[in-house]
Amino acid sequence: MLGVVTHSFRATCGIYDMQGKNPNPLGPIELMHKLKAMGSQGIMFISTEGHIPNLDEGLLGEVGEEAKSLGMYLEGGSSGTEPVETERQLRATAIMGGKILKTSVGWLLHPDIISNTDEWNTFKKETRTNLKVLAKMARYWDIKIGLENHFDVTYQELAQFVDEVGSEYIGVTLDTANAFGIVQDPVETARALAPYIIATHFKDWQLYETRNGYTMRQDVLGQGEVDLKTIVPIIQAANPDVNYSIELDHHRNFEMKVLDPAYWNSFEKRDPNDLVKMLNITRKANRPIEKLKDVPYLKGASIEELMEHETKILQKSMDYCVKELGFEIGKENK
Repeated sequence: MLGVVTHSFRATCGIYDMQGKNPNPLGPIELMHKLKAMGSQGIMFISTEGHIPNLDEGLLGEVGEEAKSLGMYLEGGSSGTEPVETERQLRATAIMGGKILKTSVGWLLHPDIISNTDEWNTFKKETRTNLKVLAKMARYWDIKIGLENHFDVTYQELAQFVDEVGSEYIGVTLDTANAFGIVQDPVETARALAPYIIATHFKDWQLYETRNGYTMRQDVLGQGEVDLKTIVPIIQAANPDVNYSIELDHHRNFEMKVLDPAYWNSFEKRDPNDLVKMLNITRKANRPIEKLKDVPYLKGASIEELMEHETKILQKSMDYCVKELGFEIGKENK
């Protein structure tokens, strides 16, 4: 089924950096109705608590009932693997009637947050310990946890995390574009993680060549360097029941200084071919940094303009999914 990650409507919903800037933000039920009218078949909360303050049980139940009446799937959203917080999120997802909780191992950018191998190895050890606890919690709540490939773990490390815990309740939320943020090929990443995929962030990035590497910018699906036409069949072959949740991370650009030696200080071992492939993809895109245009969020656009932009690029992305990728709105895509 084709749905939407709520991150795509940060201005419309007044979440994250948009908190307090929208005088009339959409609540989760209003958002579901808006997305349903656009053809969406479900939603994944980027952060359940970001939309449902304090994980209010009454509102969680109402959201779940409304999703059921609309025929929309619901997937919860969290971040990190800290057990106490994750159990709160599992419980909230259960109250909504969801069966999947998206999370990540963290948001540990190289080299900004993790700057050396000792820090990284300590973090990985803590993550392994946490995941063993989370697997038992997830089984208790009968909810699968999907670890997202963020800008911190390679696909090899993520697969190893899942293999080591050895639980059917721990899998992967495949972000189709985030491989660029760890200097890996999205198609290779999809193939390697295919056996573990239980959810998705359906996303695309444009790459702009810089002196130190490349800058990533997102807009409409199909207008970037992610080969979605190859990735979708890989996902479908591995898990025909997975939901495709469009994520439009269009409020910022990400600069990847991969030609700066400091970027690599926190990695113990990396295949040099990863960098070669990424530079080739970037040069093939033929987008010099001088052509990069600021997204509306970075140009001081009004809240009304931002809301209009969010709706417009989601509709264009959904149209692309239908026309170019074979998705059928209102039907399961198997």
